[in-house]
Order: sequence, then structure tokens, then C-alpha cells
Amino acid sequence: MKRHKPAPVLPSSPFSQPSTVPKRDLLKSVLLRCSIIVVVLLLTWRSGQTFLYRQTQKNLDQNTLCSADHEFFEGVDIRNYKEKMCNLDEPYQFEKFIWLVTDGFPIKYATFVEEVLKSHSITYLVDIPGPKYSHAIYTSYLTGLLPTNLPGEPIEGDSLLKSLVRSDYKLQYVGPEWSFLAMSGKENYDKLFVKIELEFESLITYYDHAYPFFFEDENAISRLKRTLEDIKRNNISLISHSGVIDHKQHGDFRFGNFFATTQAARKCGPDFRMIKEWVDENPEYLLVVSSDHGVDEMTSAGYRMH
Repeated sequence: MKRHKPAPVLPSSPFSQPSTVPKRDLLKSVLLRCSIIVVVLLLTWRSGQTFLYRQTQKNLDQNTLCSADHEFFEGVDIRNYKEKMCNLDEPYQFEKFIWLVTDGFPIKYATFVEEVLKSHSITYLVDIPGPKYSHAIYTSYLTGLLPTNLPGEPIEGDSLLKSLVRSDYKLQYVGPEWSFLAMSGKENYDKLFVKIELEFESLITYYDHAYPFFFEDENAISRLKRTLEDIKRNNISLISHSGVIDHKQHGDFRFGNFFATTQAARKCGPDFRMIKEWVDENPEYLLVVSSDHGVDEMTSAGYRMH
């Protein structure tokens, strides 16, 4: 009689054995893991808001600090403040202004501009705490909202946008919508500006100048001259914004050099000189040159910004 060999015994697998974990403990483990995933997703979404969320000016009602007769504001005696803030002496007043807002202009290159303006200028350093993202900073000093760019209550007082509306300035804007103009809120464009000329800033086009629509070539310079003539003739102030240098820095850091940023920053000196010379001939205008932040270097920890 032929005898069959016994079947081989395979090593046991933990996956093939029935679970010895009680159902209650298994449910707790699943719920804990799901909770962790939900928390991580919420934190990722919330932190992403810091960069992506754009809270704009919602209310441009005139602030009554200078226009009303009251002497107290939220229990504080403001008579002395009103005298200083609302009744400026004649030498400190101006009728119109030209404001150039250069996104991401590093302070290490600011000397190219300071040399042009130093003969009669005042330099201010404005520190806005919080993330050094353009729209977070613009949000704070344009609207009085939190510089974190997270939803919050605005400062109940004055803001730059409110003061512009209160001043009855006629304003023209030239530049991209993102992100300086966007902070004022689309619903307020007509309240703030009599004319808006939007410029598309390509991220893949190499621009030699920070404000290519005014300085890139002879046609652009001709446009600048026409713009200056137009604002003078129509009694208008001009705000112009550019993100070109900020875009260049992102590329410079990615490829490990600062050539493009340096070249564009150096050209800001002679570019701005053209506008300064025009302002010298038209002293009713005040020239304001500002930036929101700068990037100085790339380290192992990331950007070092100011």
C-alpha cells in the first residue's frame, strides 16, 4: 500500500491569522488615525491661507478723526493728535503725488536709488510684523487688517485707503493687479481711481527694467512721458506698482546667482532719476518710492527676508 507524504507545514503569517485585537481597541485606533489625518489637513489648509488668502478692504467709509468735532476717540483724548495729524504746516503739504511701489526691492540694492534721491529726500523704515509676503504686508498698511492675511477685524481708525478717499485725490493706477491693487478690493476701484491701466507681467519674459512698461525701450519711455503729461494736465496723482524684481529673485535664488536682480536694481537708479527730474520741474508733486520687503540671501533654512 502506497503511503502519501504529509503536506509541508508553512510558516505562520501574522496576516493570515485572525486578529486578536478587540474590536473596541481596533475602532479606537482607526478613529485616532483618522483624527490625526484631519488635523494635519486642517493645519495644512490653515497655514496655506497665510500665503493664498487675500482679504481686501471691505469698508471705505470716511474716518471721522480729522473731519468731526469730537475730542475723544474710544475714551482717548485726541485733541493733541488732531492738531499734529490734521493741521499740517504749509511746507509739509503737497497737492499731488507719484508713488512707485517696487515689490521685493532688497535693501542691499537700495543705494542705487538713494544716490538719486538723497539731495532732498527722507527715508523711512517701516516694519510690519508677520509673514513677509507681499499681499500680507500690503493688506496691513493699506487697509489696517492683520498682516497675517488671515481673517480678522480691521483697525478701527484710519487706513491709507480711507485717507486717500477722504483726501479727494484723483488717482491713476498703472501696473499689474496682483497684488498691490487687488488689496483695495475690486468693489472699491471706482471709488479710488479715475483711471486704471492694468499691465500683464509675464513670469517667463526677461525684463531689463523693474518697470518695463515705462522704461524697457523707447516706446515705453514715450509712454512714461505721455503719462506724466496727462496726470499734470488732468490734476491727477499716479500710483504704479511692479513685481518684476520680486519675480527675478525667485529665479536668481533657484539658479544660485543674483545677476538678474542686480542688473534690474542698478537700472532703477537712472530710471527713477527721469521721474525725479520731472518732479523737480513740477514741485506740486511729491515723489514716493517704496517697497514691501526684500530678500537678501538663500540659506539652508530658506529665504532670509526683511
